[in-house]
Amino acid sequence: MKPLLLRNMTVQQRVFNYRLSRARRVIENTFGILANRFRCLLTAMPQEPERVNIIALTCCVLHNLLRIRNTQADTPVGHEDPEGQEKLSGDNLPDMAEVFRGNSSMAARLQRQHLVNYVNSAEGSVPWQMDRI
Repeated sequence: MKPLLLRNMTVQQRVFNYRLSRARRVIENTFGILANRFRCLLTAMPQEPERVNIIALTCCVLHNLLRIRNTQADTPVGHEDPEGQEKLSGDNLPDMAEVFRGNSSMAARLQRQHLVNYVNSAEGSVPWQMDRI
């Protein structure tokens, strides 16, 4: 999800952008750890979104299992072919700006506005969020 790109943002919009930025950073770090171990995550998956969700959750479970069973299991899984050549590198990954080019749909805009309202509500706010913007 993209942050709001407005000039003269309201406090609620600034809070949303800050909270979104924090969430994205955590997710990107987590995904980086998983992709380092499970190299299949480095390319676009030609599966349906439901199947991609199952694959991602399975990678999380396997990662946690490997961490429990072997604390030194930080080596990537399946990162080399039988001849010892690395299958993927950052140089041959798809440009995500090209993959996701285009305007956001009305449904996406409504979802983002719903999240703006949620993170600023009593239910979704956290005590420190106003100190961070």
